[in-house]
Amino acid sequence: KYTTSFYKIIQSKQGNIWAAGLDGIYCFDTATYDYLHINISEEKKYYISHYIIEDKKGNIWFDVNIGKLVCMHPITKEYKIFDASKSMPDVEFKAFLDDDKGNLWASTNRGIYKFINLINQKDTIIFESYKKHNGLQSEQFNTSAAYKTTNGKMYFGSIDGFNSFYPDSIERNTYQPFMIFKNLWLNNNLINVGDTVKGKVILEKNISLTKEIALTHKIKNISIEFAAIHFADPTENRYKYMLEGLDDNWINISAENRKISYNTLPHGDYTLKVKGANLDGVWNDIPLKLKIKVIPQWWKTNVSIFIIIVLFILLMVTIYKLRVKILKKQKKQLKHTVNERTKELIEANVMLEENGEEIRVQNEELVEHRGNLEKLIKKRTSELESAMQKAKESDRLKSAFLANMSHEIRTPLNAIVGFSSLFEQQELTKDDISEYINIINNNSDNLLRIINDILDISSIEVGQLKIAHSVFNVDEIMYELEKIYKLKDNKQVKISYIPQNSTKSLIINNDSLRFRQVITNLLNNAVKFTSKGFIKFGYNVLDSKITFFVEDSGTGISDKNKKDVFTYFKKMNPDSNEIYIGTGIGLSISKNLVELMGGKLWFESENGKGTKFMFTLSSRNQQPVSNR
Repeated sequence: KYTTSFYKIIQSKQGNIWAAGLDGIYCFDTATYDYLHINISEEKKYYISHYIIEDKKGNIWFDVNIGKLVCMHPITKEYKIFDASKSMPDVEFKAFLDDDKGNLWASTNRGIYKFINLINQKDTIIFESYKKHNGLQSEQFNTSAAYKTTNGKMYFGSIDGFNSFYPDSIERNTYQPFMIFKNLWLNNNLINVGDTVKGKVILEKNISLTKEIALTHKIKNISIEFAAIHFADPTENRYKYMLEGLDDNWINISAENRKISYNTLPHGDYTLKVKGANLDGVWNDIPLKLKIKVIPQWWKTNVSIFIIIVLFILLMVTIYKLRVKILKKQKKQLKHTVNERTKELIEANVMLEENGEEIRVQNEELVEHRGNLEKLIKKRTSELESAMQKAKESDRLKSAFLANMSHEIRTPLNAIVGFSSLFEQQELTKDDISEYINIINNNSDNLLRIINDILDISSIEVGQLKIAHSVFNVDEIMYELEKIYKLKDNKQVKISYIPQNSTKSLIINNDSLRFRQVITNLLNNAVKFTSKGFIKFGYNVLDSKITFFVEDSGTGISDKNKKDVFTYFKKMNPDSNEIYIGTGIGLSISKNLVELMGGKLWFESENGKGTKFMFTLSSRNQQPVSNR
């Protein structure tokens, strides 16, 4: 008998023994004690098979180490091969299980893959991949380490432990990325709004808002950078593009390479299409589009060619006729020309004398203009130096913001991960567990608040933030916020809501969610900079005008910092040794939100004596109602 090593052995519903091993698949007939060695290689080579299962329909599934799945009929031994090596390069199957819906789940050396409805339709491979960011301890799984319980729960063993899950409980991220164009380069030069190339303005507005660009034939290279607005593990995002009119198929690119380049496009009309997919492979339905028109040389247009042909014919006819007339008039014209030249020389001499005085006056004006030009150059130079300084300051602030964001996000994440790991201890008391859960919840809220601020900035910058009007009770929100902030138990700071009318509530029509966000940002700012004293907030109604306020007795704002209070990425730390946490974007977001709601936000502050923020709010209707 032939001997080999086996990884997995099963018994089929017909009673036969199936084994997967180093040199392929074996089927042992338990009735006759004969065995069949199955080899699917056309080159007569044997390939390693790591795992083998029987699905609910009785078909036998196994793998070979060349990136293929095989489905075999248990009686006829006819089989079908599913080649996954092209779409899943370098993937080696370790084990696989089937679920109740006809899906095949496979553990590999690169995570877990779900082959959707493969058992039922047996046609093409459609798969979903699961990596560490989906919750796996490791993406490297062990051979034959798989088991499915009677209630359908699956277990897969990896080099760092095992993963268990119910297949029906796995949910995918269905959010479609929002695509934008970021930058445009022509002949390797970055093009900004208003820049001209060969005397022609290319972008009249930002590339993200541009639907069509027109280029001359002199443009030898065009490059376009794009991005997907999707923050759930953006390194796993995928992209593809196609230039209609040049490319026949979509071209896939990685998340690191988001710049498309074309050299010497022929004249014609093109449409660049770009699509993005999130980490779970969900592509946006409608691609991002940019029309590109390459204008040909003037003599290559159909109209120009027709005109040239007509002109050439007319020219030949005209030359023939003119030649005859010219020969007859040549002698007469020569005499006339001599007389005309003599007359012109006399007139030119008179004009030179008359223009002498005019030239002198013009020289004096040129001297004066040169002096003015030097002054203008000095002024423009000063303005350019000032603009360059502001640009450097903007780059510095953005770098500081990124560093600060990394610290702000890492702090709650470290707390969540750290206290989550403490749950592995066996001797935890209920009080310990309750305390750890509170800490994890608080840090999760902080992390969510930071991410929401970042999303709000992105929405504001691209003009996607919309105001949703609805009728709401201002006093109910104010009383609720008062209770929330009093629960923070800062005995040295008295937080109170000051209603204008104790018997009537204020009802307005605006965006209640953004209104609450603005008040909360102002209260958080007051709490952060007030260690003792008071914080009070409320509103005043005078002549149908509503003014909301948040006032504190905190550190105040120095005169040198007042101009930067509403600037992105600026953190107003007082002149003290105390460190105040924060992203430096809350007040900037609040100002933009108030303006979107039709109001105006400002403040009054004195260093060391507190700050008072105030804002007006537009309302489609406002009315007091009795409710107390």
